[in-house]
Amino acid sequence: MNTENSTHLFKSELKSLSKISTENLQFNIPIYQRLYVWQAEQIQTLLEDLVNHFKVTPNEDYFLGTVVVVKNGDVYDLIDGQQRFTTLWLILKALEDTNFASSKRLQFAIRPHASAYFDNPASSNEAVHVEMENIKTAQITIKNLLNEEVAQLLKKNIPHRVKIIFTEVPQKVDLNKLFEAFNSGGVQLQQHELLKAKLLKYLSDDKERHIYEKMWTTCSWMNTYIEEGIVLARGGSKSAFCDALNLTEKETSVISAVRTQLLQIEKDTQQESFSVKVFLGNVDVSASSESTELQHILGGTSDVAKLVQSNASIGDEIDKCRSIIGFPLLLLHCLKMKIYQKSNAGTNVQINDKKLLNIFDEVFFKPLENESEEAKTKKVKDLIETIWKVRVLFDRWVIKWVKLEDSENEEMHSIQSLTKSTNDSGTYLRRSEQAKEEKALSILQSMLYHTQEQRTQYWLTPFLYKLVENPELVKTEEIFNYLQQIDNQVLSSEHRGKDKTLSERSWEYMGDVCDEKQTDFLTYIKKTNEETPKDGKWDYHRFSQYDLNKIDFILWFNSHTNINNDWTKVKDKYDSYQFLFRRRNSIEHVAPQKPDTNEENSKISQDDKLLHGLGNLVLLSSSDNSSQRNKGFNQKMSWLMDQNEWFNHPKLLHIYSVSKGNVGNWDEKSYQAHLSYVYEQIEQYQNALNNVG
Repeated sequence: MNTENSTHLFKSELKSLSKISTENLQFNIPIYQRLYVWQAEQIQTLLEDLVNHFKVTPNEDYFLGTVVVVKNGDVYDLIDGQQRFTTLWLILKALEDTNFASSKRLQFAIRPHASAYFDNPASSNEAVHVEMENIKTAQITIKNLLNEEVAQLLKKNIPHRVKIIFTEVPQKVDLNKLFEAFNSGGVQLQQHELLKAKLLKYLSDDKERHIYEKMWTTCSWMNTYIEEGIVLARGGSKSAFCDALNLTEKETSVISAVRTQLLQIEKDTQQESFSVKVFLGNVDVSASSESTELQHILGGTSDVAKLVQSNASIGDEIDKCRSIIGFPLLLLHCLKMKIYQKSNAGTNVQINDKKLLNIFDEVFFKPLENESEEAKTKKVKDLIETIWKVRVLFDRWVIKWVKLEDSENEEMHSIQSLTKSTNDSGTYLRRSEQAKEEKALSILQSMLYHTQEQRTQYWLTPFLYKLVENPELVKTEEIFNYLQQIDNQVLSSEHRGKDKTLSERSWEYMGDVCDEKQTDFLTYIKKTNEETPKDGKWDYHRFSQYDLNKIDFILWFNSHTNINNDWTKVKDKYDSYQFLFRRRNSIEHVAPQKPDTNEENSKISQDDKLLHGLGNLVLLSSSDNSSQRNKGFNQKMSWLMDQNEWFNHPKLLHIYSVSKGNVGNWDEKSYQAHLSYVYEQIEQYQNALNNVG
């Protein structure tokens, strides 16, 4: 496709990576571009997306987006899309692809040391390593995500199936103006906004449509809490909303009262009986407006910040938070629940936010075609009411990212309940700090969030479905126990490689039906650790990130519930409430694979079975792994105890405990003591869960 603009010619062409290789196109990162800024989470999301696509739709191409280039001699300067392009290059380099990932394919202008780093990383000096830190982190992240099955799948499909829109701009074009156009272009409508328009066309009554539009819009603001979304959608203040609930002074916690009111979708509009519908609907709606027009149905703005600025009467500080999923993902989980509720079997619903409209067309709108107008209206209203109920429960029982106290940028996962506070100005609703009894629920969810696919989070479907279908389920302990069952029965690594996919298992478990036999994580982990591989080669990749994260969770949980845990004595005044899960996707050997010659080597490094065994492996962030890679045992132990967050590494702390932080003590005896301890803790955790179940 050629696009002509005055005397300039912009050329766009759909290219596969193999075609780029065949044409021997070479690229350069110009000096005005950032070298590489993607973090582990973005890389993991792309890899998971590629794997899911090639597994679910093996015959379809994967469209990565656009790269914009300008010819510069014999190479093309990458002026837009270079982060995605570089990540693909790094992935194929890790897969030992010699075509697209050749060293000449991607160069770094006026950064010869960067290019030299890829030719021989070991020869690079410390200054180069500092500048290449993000690249090093990316390489470690990719390596840890590429098990044998994933590597084969990607190596087979990426070169031919990944397509990019290759857009070449004329050499005489003003790049400054081009960058300005990239950065200042209008925000396009999102798929969920188009879906809203399509749904609301089934509601013919103007006032009713207005109310359901506000309900939808309120739910779509995922980075604030639902009660604040109500105020923003309706106008006014949180204190006015609180007054409308008619709360008494004696109520120190309003969670039951507010939960009842927020979940209640009344069929009448009597003003004396407060309902969310009345509160949202008490706005004049012109009957003469062109209500079916797309622009009118979409109405307003999806930008909460702009809405806050336009409502001077709000007057309350917005509780700052960030959702762990976006609204399109929540919609798909809700759709999955509705379809299951209707059929209790049959067609599963795919979770893929990129195909939101296609999925709704197939499983929701197509079956409506033969329904009466009344039935269509009822089903649309029922769907939006379900989304509303799920969103309220999501805010109450699912973690969000909240800012740490006295920190501008650092966040943590937390579940915060709704409470009432009163001062001279009136009564207000606030989200309180996480209650101690909810810490375990929060930590388990955090572990699942960090170890499951970012773009699906399948554990949410059966978890939220259970809460929707059982409104009497309000005790934290019971909700936590149910999530433990979901973890064991749906997500456990024991299920990897079996016939049923994670999507299918999450579908089945909405009916509390899964494998008849209780998942035995201990048996699985022992077998994985001790059974000789078929090829006779011991490899640490047989353990997943999930395995090591779950072990850390179990060690923490047992200490949190006062089951004896010796590593808690490593430092005085250990408080299990401090523990936080961070994104850790890099497996590290405690006794290194290539020991530092300046330190006495652990005998464990000389025995592959022990070196790559469970007892010698811990999980670190990619950046921590990069900093500790191949450092000696003593250096790692010293690093651990110097960390401000030393308490976030339970397994590593126990290794410190049994070795006393000295490589001379990290021998087969202390290795086995640590391994036995891990097995004992898993067994205690499983027994406690089985007694509850």
